[in-house]
Amino acid sequence: MGSREWQRYEELCLHCGETVPVFSQSWWIEAVSEKRETSAIYAKAESSAPIALPYVITKKMGLRLVLMPQLTQFFSPTSHSETRPTDNTGLLAELLGHFRRRGVSIAQLRTYLTEQEAKEAEELGFEAKPRTSYKIRRLDRLDRIESLFSPNNKRLLNRASGLRERDKMSPNEFYDFVEANLRKRGKQPTYSRHLLTSLIEVAMLHGSAKIICIEDEQARPYAAALIVWDAHTCYYLVPTYDKDLAKSGAMTLATLRSIQFAQSKGLVFDFEGSDIKPIAQAYRHYGGQPETYYELMWYRNDLVKWGFRSYLKIRKG
Repeated sequence: MGSREWQRYEELCLHCGETVPVFSQSWWIEAVSEKRETSAIYAKAESSAPIALPYVITKKMGLRLVLMPQLTQFFSPTSHSETRPTDNTGLLAELLGHFRRRGVSIAQLRTYLTEQEAKEAEELGFEAKPRTSYKIRRLDRLDRIESLFSPNNKRLLNRASGLRERDKMSPNEFYDFVEANLRKRGKQPTYSRHLLTSLIEVAMLHGSAKIICIEDEQARPYAAALIVWDAHTCYYLVPTYDKDLAKSGAMTLATLRSIQFAQSKGLVFDFEGSDIKPIAQAYRHYGGQPETYYELMWYRNDLVKWGFRSYLKIRKG
């Protein structure tokens, strides 16, 4: 942190304000990077303002790696211009040269590209893997939201009629609830308490986060969801529910409240997506429509690529 490039990027985010996607805000990146090195690359696009792309450097196994931080769906090119940067391929070419000069061995980036830009990225040396996010774009009418739900989700909403939304759930309470729900499934959070709670706190400080909790009359939590947003989109970042109470309809109600919140602000609702079939199907049942973005991977050479993939296989067991 503190490099000249990063200071310049912080100034850019301050200038552009909420028009910068929440995952690309400097304060978000600093929270999820957990004191790792943060920086940004700049490129001059034809007939437009310079565009910037942030990244985070991690050091592992003696290598400098650029990896997407946890709880961060994508990074987006940012510019002083009010229009979407159009020279993403030029930016990626600049990025590769920058990584080579800085001794980066592996780079991972998730971002929105057109199909043509993805092909051009592959020509530069990236591997471009399409990923899917599910979004609800038309939220102009409140009564239309429930009409998008599947028949089963409508039945679950009826079951949740005796539940209520809690006024407030603290970041630590939310982490405890997430952890307890995962433990019942024989799992544990992939992120630390410090990371999640610190991120929620700073996002709330910037007016970009809310925890929606559904509980019964005894204040027992059934389901909850962390949503974050920027000037254009509300993201369904961390949903969680008690599996012993899955048939209560609480998670469906929490999802409805999240979508209604996005509607009240005039935002697109983004489920964040998944390539796991049951999850993708669930998002479709709420009316989510698929949109493609890309995960880009770059390796300095074939030996590094083989070593990294072997490491991932060992970790997965």
